[in-house]
Amino acid sequence: MEKEPVKEQTPGMASSRHQQTEGTSYHFPKMSVFYGESGKGEVSWESWKYEVEALINSRSFTDEHILLGLRRSLKGDAGDRVRRLGHGASLDYVLNQLEADYGSLESKESIMRQFYSCQQQPIV
Repeated sequence: MEKEPVKEQTPGMASSRHQQTEGTSYHFPKMSVFYGESGKGEVSWESWKYEVEALINSRSFTDEHILLGLRRSLKGDAGDRVRRLGHGASLDYVLNQLEADYGSLESKESIMRQFYSCQQQPIV
């Protein structure tokens, strides 16, 4: 009876329990960094949200893969908020929570229009 040679694991290789299972992909989208704090990060909330919505609409990745990429792209305050939602939070739930925290109730154009149309009231 012949014994099979023992395969030695090369340093840096994943152990068998961490190796990719058949039909499962560990690829996820690379997204811009969003901090949730003004002046930090690569992009604004609106740009980051557009990027995520474009990924969802492209159907190139599953919701789970988009969620993995999303978690890796959030840093600072935004990353902390998502971590507090827990591992089981769905993509829709995470996006709704982020929209509630960082989304604007009015468009920038509407806010600027109101600002420029303001008039100082006389002191009576």
